[in-house]
Amino acid sequence: MCIFKPKRPRRYQTKIIRGQHNVSYWITLFFLLISVFGSHAQDSVTAAILTEPIVFGEDVTFQCLFNGFKSSQPITSIMWIKEPNKVPIANGDINVSTNKTKYTPTLYKEGTLYMYMLTLHNFDFTDLSTYICEFDFEDALITFEMDKTLSFVYIPNQSDVIFNQTSFEPTQLYIWIQKIYPQPNCTVYYKGDDITRTIKYAVELGITLYSVKMEIVLNECIGSLNISCLIGSRHFTVSNYIQQCCKGNECSTTEIINAPDITLCLLLVAVMILVMLCLFWKGRKFSYAGHHRENSCQRDE
Repeated sequence: MCIFKPKRPRRYQTKIIRGQHNVSYWITLFFLLISVFGSHAQDSVTAAILTEPIVFGEDVTFQCLFNGFKSSQPITSIMWIKEPNKVPIANGDINVSTNKTKYTPTLYKEGTLYMYMLTLHNFDFTDLSTYICEFDFEDALITFEMDKTLSFVYIPNQSDVIFNQTSFEPTQLYIWIQKIYPQPNCTVYYKGDDITRTIKYAVELGITLYSVKMEIVLNECIGSLNISCLIGSRHFTVSNYIQQCCKGNECSTTEIINAPDITLCLLLVAVMILVMLCLFWKGRKFSYAGHHRENSCQRDE
């Protein structure tokens, strides 16, 4: 005798599979969150800097994670605070700072788990400080300073670069990049050729940033100069110059002139010519008036 067991409906099997999938998904997510949170036995709040590299002038994001499963009461205060004066920056997802364009807080919640983000816009030296992420009476600190544990990048402005040259042949060029970070790797091209090995190159570390000094000797008078520096993972082109011919006392360096510069020069020349014509015309009138008075005196006599 054969006994046939009734098959379960297909719909019921699907529910079981989905239920198993949901359980494994949430278990995986839980352990992933625990590994990301990096929770300590004595703490339930952790904080970290997410942005890398940290580039001056760009945004920087902090992350604070809190697991409130031990708390019997609901969380009533969630804040970002900046040292040294303990100035509140954000209350929950609301910006309470005096500089509304500087900070953007964001708060996410899933059960007893909280993810609290803070984005600093247009990062500069004034942002280097200690930041506190606070959940009621528990908190975590972020020490945001320029040290070897963080990857900082300072890309120079054109105003940070000084360019000078001598006035006789062979021409000596002196280039000083006043502020740059980290220590850069620069290459110099003249008329399309790599002349990096021929230059004198010095890098100095100041209080926080580096400076670069270059000395270049050029035996030819005309050509384009291009200096490109690799700063961490970023590239920076110092400038492009046209080196004019230097012979005897006739030597000048001019940067590539654009249309507005040419218009301004022509306007200045026109004003100078107009002033000279006015002076010449006034001189002629004065001379003519004197000559006329002299003739009148002679006739009276």
